[in-house]
Amino acid sequence: MKKAATFIAAMLLTTTVFSVEPSKEALDVATELVSAMKINETIAGMREQCDQALPNANWDPKRVLERYPRAFNGLTPSSEFWPEVEDAYKTYRSAQCDLPGYENFTQIAISEYSRSLSVEQLKQLLKFYQSESGKAFVLASKKANLELQAKSSVLAIEHQKQSQSAFNERLNAIYKKQEESEAKSCKTNKQPPKKKR
Repeated sequence: MKKAATFIAAMLLTTTVFSVEPSKEALDVATELVSAMKINETIAGMREQCDQALPNANWDPKRVLERYPRAFNGLTPSSEFWPEVEDAYKTYRSAQCDLPGYENFTQIAISEYSRSLSVEQLKQLLKFYQSESGKAFVLASKKANLELQAKSSVLAIEHQKQSQSAFNERLNAIYKKQEESEAKSCKTNKQPPKKKR
């Protein structure tokens, strides 16, 4: 019982420690740190890169119409309403790059850094990021992040195509087995096969 009480007390103490609000100094230094790390610029760069990557065949409503003639309920480029379709598609396309709440990312970073790091650690990091080496590291990190995002987007699209192809092949195999099963059943029962809808 005594051990259980000691364990509970320790848990309560741990919870209390982790729930302590960071000091004003910690928040101030963390704010400077996040500014020096240029997190906002990195996020803005990712948003811009996404926008630049979108104007391609996959996001062209005319190309979509070529693949799916009924995609826009019969509307075509010759329709008087086609400009509205393009505008709606442009808005939809742009929304794909939106990061809901991204404007709060810096505040989240400030909160987490001020809670997870001591004031001394925050100051040491701030000193580094304000140095020439730190500034160079921030620039290099930004470029690396954008490059990684670009490459990962290409890989993701390719992976999606491969996954879709494999999925379609498996479905076709299932459909074939179904047809063979129905044909065999009809032959056995001497009934005509069911008509496909």
